[in-house]
Amino acid sequence: MVEALWNKFKKNKSSFIFYLGIFLLPSAFTISAFLLFIASVIGFKNRNGIFLKDKVNISFVISGVLMIISCVVQSINYKNSELVIWSPSLSWIGLANWLPFFFITWGFQSYLTTQNDRRKCALALLSGSVPVIFTGIGQVFFNWHGPLEILNGFIIWYSRPLDNNVLTGLFNNPNYTGAWLNIILPISFAFLIKKESSFRRIISLIFVLLIILCIVLTNSRSAWIGLLVSTLLFFGKRSFRWLIPLFISIGILILTSIFNSNINLIPPEALNEFTNFQYLDRFDIWTRSIQIIIKNPIFGSGASSFNEIYNNLSGLNKYHSHNLALDLVISYGIPAAFFTILPIIFLMFLSIKRISQIKLTSNYIFERALISSIIIILLIQMVDIQYFDGRISIAIWILIASIRNIIQEDIYRKTEIHNKIESNLE
Repeated sequence: MVEALWNKFKKNKSSFIFYLGIFLLPSAFTISAFLLFIASVIGFKNRNGIFLKDKVNISFVISGVLMIISCVVQSINYKNSELVIWSPSLSWIGLANWLPFFFITWGFQSYLTTQNDRRKCALALLSGSVPVIFTGIGQVFFNWHGPLEILNGFIIWYSRPLDNNVLTGLFNNPNYTGAWLNIILPISFAFLIKKESSFRRIISLIFVLLIILCIVLTNSRSAWIGLLVSTLLFFGKRSFRWLIPLFISIGILILTSIFNSNINLIPPEALNEFTNFQYLDRFDIWTRSIQIIIKNPIFGSGASSFNEIYNNLSGLNKYHSHNLALDLVISYGIPAAFFTILPIIFLMFLSIKRISQIKLTSNYIFERALISSIIIILLIQMVDIQYFDGRISIAIWILIASIRNIIQEDIYRKTEIHNKIESNLE
């Protein structure tokens, strides 16, 4: 058996490295990033297609060139800038959040070409998230906290002491943990309803319940909204039968607790998320962001410049614009952001169209899950930003690679059917 596994590994070394990298992504980021980079380089090299024949890649390359030009312009104009703390080096460093992914995603696609490949990817994401769930549950119910060190500090889980019963887990931030859990929630749904053995479905049910519990315990409003939207996305109209009564009941509990302080039907920590609703300040942040963009629309104000500019305008500290698209425009300007955002919007449009065609009983259930995951995590980035955590950004680009293959597979299938019809007519 060991020999058979070794022979299988030798034949598929790069695939093994890729899936192992995904498995380790939430818990051992440094090792995971190294493995995924190696896998991507191999995948890039082994691909049959030509990189610049893909229109999405062309758009990303144009965006990358424009980002570099923005960095050059910002560096030249730095002396005339009103910013004191900010340095143009931050824009150059910020390129690492974008440029590598424009290329390594092409390599990722090599490992996501078939349904079985994408199922393996989904399984690696879900099973690799056990430490996220494990540390979160341990933190809330058993008062576990870190930092927890492995391999003499090479791997560190910064799980902080419990604060107001808010779950943070190894991400050390409730919003980041909630974002990750929303990525894997549709995947856990797919394994639950997939017609497999009873034992596997029981394990899947445990995953679903624990993920939902952890999302609730993060006290992250974006994560709660993600829980609702991802459920609606994945299950479609079927979810209304039980979601509507559920949320009506929760709404009654919340309103009762708000208007009658003598009745505590929900935990005070969760209630505070509704009574102290701070999302109204998002509108001020977004308004100020647009003002910042208007001042430097072509080349941007620089990566990580938002906090200082916003502080000069309002006297408050806000470290980002709470909207990834706005943040990208502020950092590198409208032209550079346009050529990054446009292809992603195009992919999302095709993905939404595709998910409406995949039934829950279909063999493409994991495609439905991956599409749901990418849609929900990108929607969350429109009201908050977790993208700059390497684990989240890599997961996003792996999902983008997946849906690019799903869409290309559909286009190929339609072309093949069209060619067959034409040949029969002849």
